Amino acid sequence: MSIQVFCPFLIGLFYFSLSCMSCLYMLDTNPLLVILFATIFFHSVGCLFILLRVSFAVQKLLSLIRSHLFIFAFIYFALGDGSKKPKKQNQTSLRFMSRSVPPMLNILNTAFSNRII
Repeated sequence: MSIQVFCPFLIGLFYFSLSCMSCLYMLDTNPLLVILFATIFFHSVGCLFILLRVSFAVQKLLSLIRSHLFIFAFIYFALGDGSKKPKKQNQTSLRFMSRSVPPMLNILNTAFSNRII
């Protein structure tokens, strides 16, 4: 959904609200009704904009997932499903990770601490 789809809808909604307000003025109504109408109208427009922002965020997320699908698939197959692997292999990989990750973090920590200073 793009903004090009919603622009004619919002213009029509704005025109409809102006025509309803002119009807209220013709009936010589209470100003409180006009304020209530304006409150309801702006609340609905706010809800439409929130819906629009959420749809854009979902579109962005889906395009990000689609463009990085290879990376997600590679990580999934590289790490594998834990239920299919034997326990001994999982323990070996955990032992390897516990030995290799802390030195890597230490190297990164020193690299970034030297850059900050």
